Order: sequence, then C-alpha cells, then structure tokens
Amino acid sequence: MKWGLFGGTFDPVHFGHLRASQELIELLNLDRVIFIPAAEPPHKTARVITPFEHRLQMIRLAIEDNDQFSFSDVENLRPGKSYSINTVQYFLGTQNKNLELYFITGQDAFDAITTWHKWGKLLSLCHFAVMTRPGYDNKGLAHILPQDIAARF
Repeated sequence: MKWGLFGGTFDPVHFGHLRASQELIELLNLDRVIFIPAAEPPHKTARVITPFEHRLQMIRLAIEDNDQFSFSDVENLRPGKSYSINTVQYFLGTQNKNLELYFITGQDAFDAITTWHKWGKLLSLCHFAVMTRPGYDNKGLAHILPQDIAARF
C-alpha cells in the first residue's frame, strides 16, 4: 500500500490542495491521500489560526466526493505541538507493515525542513512529495539540506 500523508494547517483547504493531491495519486500511484490538519502548528505561532474543528470540517466537505481522499484528526488527539515525525510514526506503527508513506508538503514548508522536530529521522522514515507554487523561487535542495542528505533526493 502507498499512502500520501498531506500535513498542513489547511486554513483554509482549497482547490490547489485537492488538485495537487489528485495529481500525486496519479504520478506516484498512491492508493490514497490522507489530509492531516495540524492541531498546533509549531511554525505558525505568530498567526491566528481557525479552530481545529472548523478546519477539519472544511476538509471533510472538500473531500467527500473523492474516495481516494480521507482525513485524520490524529494531531488533535495528542497534546502539544503537532510534529510531523509523531504523525508518520503513528501511521507506520498502526497500519499494515507493507505501508509505504509519502509525506506531502509545500516547497515553502520544506524550505524550513531543517527546523522541523527530528527532521533527519523523518526523512529516513518516509518519502517526501514536495509541491511548488507558481511564482515560488525553487532554489533547489542544496541550500536547504546538508550535502549528504540532499544527494539522496
């Protein structure tokens, strides 16, 4: 099984999230994409964020017509910051042993990957699908990751 875990604030979820997810299903031959809203995003502390329950409901409504999309409230079930490493470990520990995970994120978030909690371990546990945006300056991985890790991508 191949699943995409799409983590994000989703404030709000929009067509770009849905379209990119559908394209990744086709490109990577994913069985499903799971939208996982962050309950307490560690990198967005200076911004007012819509309550988790409202963001989750927006996701429910946005994905209801696509059986390859689902959602998880796993990050709201744990206290404290929503760290991606914990979410990936949760899915790896509770699902089929043959599960192959692709963590889906935007280029803007991935540019700060070295500030993520246990980012090195996270990169070793799953694949990454990094989406760019029109007009976003994609400088490449060499400026983000240590050279030995960037060489794996």
